[in-house]
Amino acid sequence: MKAFCIDDTQIRVLPDPDGGEQTIRIQATPFGARLAQALDTAPQAAPGEDGFYSLAHTPELDTLLCNLIELFISLRYCHPELLQLTLFPLGTMADTRPREALT
Repeated sequence: MKAFCIDDTQIRVLPDPDGGEQTIRIQATPFGARLAQALDTAPQAAPGEDGFYSLAHTPELDTLLCNLIELFISLRYCHPELLQLTLFPLGTMADTRPREALT
């Protein structure tokens, strides 16, 4: 299992023991609920008893993830002064520098 945390929300990727699709598990926090809803290609996202949403990493979900990544990169590249897209918000594991260090 691979796991990481963003905005105090655990996200896990679990392999299918039978060699099928991976499962993306998202902790049921307010951020996790929004993320699960945005990524749920079969709109039935509801947290399980363990407090995690489960999304099968289907080819459809993989396409959605790739398209979203390309969209954000294209927006940032085409409109660098119009769009303020912070890739790693303050306080996430990817950017823990104080705001003063960014200016």
